[in-house]
This record gives sequence, C-alpha cells and structure tokens, in this order.
Amino acid sequence: MMDRLQDPLFRLHYQVFNELGDKHLDHHALKKAWMARAEPFEHLGRRRLQPFVDATQSLLSSTSLRPSDRFITVSPADCSGEFYSVKDDEDEDNENGVISFGDNDQKMEWTYRHPGTTQDSDCEEGVEPYQKYPYYRINDATSPITTTASRLLFAVAFDAPNEDEDPFEMKAAYRHQLSVRIDEARRCLNLDCFEYKPSCIDVKENTSIPTNRELERFDRTFSHGMKSGLDSDSDDEASDEWLDKRAEPKSGENFSQDQLIALNYQACVGDFVNSRCLRIRFPLSSVSGIRLMAMSDDDDFADPDGDEGIGAVLILELNERLGQDAFASRKVRSQYDGENAFQLISDWTPDEMATKATRYYFYASLGELKRTAAMMAKLCPHIAEMLASGSDESNALKESVPVKYGTAPPFLVEAKQGKSEEEEPAAKKLRGLTVDDVHKALVDSKLVNSLSEAKEANPCLKKAILLGYIDLSSASGDTVIHEGSCVHCQGTLTCTISDALFQSVYGGGDYEDGGEDAGVQCSSCAEEGGGNYITGLCRNDAEFDSGKFHNHCVECPDFGVCIGDYREAHCRHCHNHFFRGMSGFACPHCGDGRSKPLTEMQAPPPCTWDGKIENSAEVWEAYLEREENPAKRAMLRMMMEGPNASVRGSEVLGLMSAVAGGGDGALGAALGAAFGQGSAGSGDADEECRIM
Repeated sequence: MMDRLQDPLFRLHYQVFNELGDKHLDHHALKKAWMARAEPFEHLGRRRLQPFVDATQSLLSSTSLRPSDRFITVSPADCSGEFYSVKDDEDEDNENGVISFGDNDQKMEWTYRHPGTTQDSDCEEGVEPYQKYPYYRINDATSPITTTASRLLFAVAFDAPNEDEDPFEMKAAYRHQLSVRIDEARRCLNLDCFEYKPSCIDVKENTSIPTNRELERFDRTFSHGMKSGLDSDSDDEASDEWLDKRAEPKSGENFSQDQLIALNYQACVGDFVNSRCLRIRFPLSSVSGIRLMAMSDDDDFADPDGDEGIGAVLILELNERLGQDAFASRKVRSQYDGENAFQLISDWTPDEMATKATRYYFYASLGELKRTAAMMAKLCPHIAEMLASGSDESNALKESVPVKYGTAPPFLVEAKQGKSEEEEPAAKKLRGLTVDDVHKALVDSKLVNSLSEAKEANPCLKKAILLGYIDLSSASGDTVIHEGSCVHCQGTLTCTISDALFQSVYGGGDYEDGGEDAGVQCSSCAEEGGGNYITGLCRNDAEFDSGKFHNHCVECPDFGVCIGDYREAHCRHCHNHFFRGMSGFACPHCGDGRSKPLTEMQAPPPCTWDGKIENSAEVWEAYLEREENPAKRAMLRMMMEGPNASVRGSEVLGLMSAVAGGGDGALGAALGAAFGQGSAGSGDADEECRIM
C-alpha cells in the first residue's frame, strides 16, 4: 500500500474519489472520459467490440427485424429494483469488480435536486422519506434518483413534426456521457448529459505537457487538497502569461513518464469538473406512446453477452411540448455551492430541437432499455398498459405505427407556461394581500397612527400578516400571538401584537446582555436580564429566543424572512443566505459574485454530441509505431481494426512466422484464437496489404 501511495497518479485518483465517489455517475463518467483522452483504444475499441453503437436508423426498419423484436413487451415485474451497477476491473478491493450506484453511506443513489422540487415531494403521499430511505440524510440540496441506462447508452435522437431538417442525434463519445435516470417520486425521466468531450493525447510524449491554466483549474476546485506543485508565486494572482505556459518541473529536469501521466490526468479532471452536466426532464404523465425495439437477429449487431450486447431503441412520444422547467444545468464540481446545484436554463439543444420534438429515440443495449421501460411501467399504469401489447389502442406507438425519422406527429396539446394555480404556493393564495395592504391594515386596526409609522413596524410581524398567519380583522394590541417559556427561567410568557410591533429584527447585539431590545421582558428574571425575542412569526413557527438565533433578513422581498443565527447574512450578489461569521466569510454559493450564473453560459456546440474523440487514430498509430515487434504490431492493429486491418508487409511476415511457431508461441495461439483461419496477402515491407 505504501508503494502505491508514492505513485502520483494513485494519490490523485484517491483524492478525486474522495470528492466524487458518492456521486457514482459523475465519477464513472470522469474515469471513462480520462480513458478516452489517454488511451486511444478505449474509444476505437468500443466501436470495434460493440458495433451496434452506430446502428441507429437501421434499428427503425421493421422489415429488417424479426417479428418478436419489432415490439418487445415489458411489464412492471421486469423491474428488478436493484441499483444500477457497472463492471470496474480497476477496483482491486472489489472481488467481483461490480460497483453499485447505491453503494455509499446513504445506501441509495442521489443527485442534486431539480429546481422547483422540495423534500415534501421526495416520496409518495403518506410515506415519510426516512421510512423509504432509512439511511438517506434528507436535505434541501439533493434528492433520490435511479440510473437505468448509462454505460451502454450511445445515442439520443429528437424528431420534430414538419421539420425539413433531419432529426438531431446526440451521440456519446465515451461511456456515461449520456445517462437516463428516473425520478421515481416525481415520475419523471431525466436525460443527464456531460458536455465535456476530450481530445486524445499521447501521454507518453513530452509534447503533451498541460498548461498551468489547465492545472490551476484542478487546484482551484480542490483547493483544500493537494496542489500541483508547480513553480508559481504561491498565493499571488497568477498572470495570464504564466497560466498559458506549459508546466515545468521544480527540478528543472524533464518530467518522468509517471509525472507526465499524472499531470495530464490532473488537467483532465480540472476540465471535466469545471464543465457542466446538462439535463432534459420528461414528465412520464405526458408519454402518449412508447415502443421498445431490438436487432437481435443480425450478426452485425448481436452479441453473445445476452441483452447487454444487443442493440435496441426505446422510443417515447409526448402529447405536449416540454415546459420551461424541463431544462437545467449544473457544474460537475465547483468550489461554489450555487454552481453545484441544478439551475433552470433555456433549451440547450441545437436549434431547440428538444422543445420542438414529439418523439425521442434512446439507443442503448436491450438490457438497459428494458430496465428503463420496466421502471416507467412500474411507476405509471398507463405506460404499463401500453407496453403490455404491441396492439394496444391507447399506445400512439403501437406496432403498426411507422417510427422512421420524419414521421413524428404534431403535439396534441401545448404545454402550460408558468405555474398553474395548483402549483402556486398555498400561502400566496391564502393571503391575497400586498405590502401596501398590510401597512393600511395596521393603520385601520389602530395599531399604528400613520402609514409612515406602519413602515417602521417589525417586518417579521408584517410578513405573518401578509401570509395570513395573523388576522387583524378583529385584533388589537393586546391580542396574544404566542405563548411559551422564558428562555432564561423557563417561566410562562405570552407575546401580544404590541410586544412584537416594533421589536428589532436582529438579536445578535445584546443576547449576551439579557436581550435588552427584546420585545418581551420576563418579570420573574428581569434583574438578571429577562429579554425574550419573539422570532419565527413569518414562517408560522413562533418561539422565544435569547437573540442569538433571532435574525430576520430584510433584504428579501415582501418583508423578508427569518434566517436564524445572528451570523447568517444575505448575499447581495446571488441573494442566498450564508454563514458570514464574525470575520466576514465569502458567500459559498457564489464567492461574493465570483461565479458566473449558469443561465448566462452559452449552449454547447453541436460537435459536443458527435460521438467522436479527436486524434484517437493518430495517437493509436503513434503507439503502434513505437512497438518494435512487427508481429505484435500487426496483431494489435487487427484487434483494433478487425479482419480488414491495413498492415505492412513486414508485419505480415512477422505474423506468418508467429503463426507457424517460429516466434512467440503464445502470440501464435492468441492470433489463431482471435482471428481463425484468415488468409494473408503478400507485399513488400514498405507496402500495405489487407488481412481478410
């Protein structure tokens, strides 16, 4: 173990795991992105070993499919209920190499909460979150999620009605770049997409040294961890000139190969975590058609690994356009909390195709898509009914309906813009009042003498009136609005409207002095300082407090809101509340205005989703050129490119020698097992020939 700790790459892997390990999707996407960047055979071999990744439109031709594959029935019973898992051969501590996305200290998979959702909707009605998720730490930032398709989800297409252009296809350049995740509580399907797409580099060459700027992104994000150890002026603001230079070792010598790989990994991590995860959210209630098709009878697309090796497509048809709350984004890992949370943005797909489309095509393995469809059926009876039979009349995508691109129908209804009356906060519907109405009500009730005096009254009390928690229609100054115990002597206390009317909004200045400015003074312990602040009126949860936890923010609209601890503050940049302390900490949500709102960022370019990793072929050729054994070079070329691989004449001679037993016997056996009885063409050493 100590030897491994000396390895710079291992230490970086360990640090990144500590930051992202519980966010399994993010962590595994990063691992595959790094492999695609550093190992050209990861990307090239993926297409060689799983050719169905390019079999998109061919899956839509019903004439080329067996009848049983044109509409695959699925039932809720096909939903295993297990968490999504992946095979990880690099995990030496895991005997079977299988990692579950629910394998963490909370015993469940979670994600950052979609905007507009709350803890109250994390479970179905009548079920408490702690009952369904006993290990989950309920909070406002995250919510439960279930990934159903990711590792083998290789493309998603959007087909819109009456569109002259071809449907837009998003293709994954590496595993987990695209993922389908089900929000069970809210019955929604989320398509989460990582915008980061690497280009392949030759990590064994010094020409691949990253810049200081790339490494600085890592240091900035993981500032509490290890630094890159580069030559820089420590805490001073680094100049653009230095940031754009290639990194240099402290010793002045060349980087070792291990250091070079570690630096490139560090740069890749910095770029990945500072990129965005973009989301499209599909309400399952809007699904009017669903169809699962596969191509298991074609040798070009079939695979001996069962359902996980069969190319398939799951098609969804929606009856209404996606709403404004369907699109969101977050940073993968930011030093600012506000960037880590999902924020609503406009449609980020090219030409807003996701909004225009009525049909969505998800291309993946049959196993992953069957798991997705089964969970949808489990959550929604109308989807279960449609998936039960290919002839169900309620299914807009029953077996007889054409599903080729260009056949998408128009929407049946238009999406409702904005919040419906049912979605409006209950308190807002309850009150029917404005700020001016509250001021007038205070005057009319003779609690104050003028509107100017009403404006000086306690905002916490006025917020309670605004929200309908305190009714002034028959109230007077003697009306009791709270009864409780003194925080000093535990004697019984009451608070009237008059007591609270002009109480200070902040108790942090005198809580150690007995609460001299508190609205209620306890007569039983007045000599020792019996001040009790009435707090929490604005949230209908009033209580007495010494002042340490009485802090009503007046920067927020509509008379503000109680924020508790006297050291909490309102950020004037992002308008969140944060712990400022006594020394003036920066806002963790935005860094006191340093972060850039995600809503202002440009949508990723279409090439982000073209499924390609630039320079993969060139780096692979450079890797082969460094291999001195021609026979091994030819074998590697054929393993990557298949039986039609282009090999040089000298490589053919080496292969012939190996197969004949004149060289490495193991190599000959491997060739025979891998390529069968292939015949070789002949040619000069400098010429190319084809191995068929």
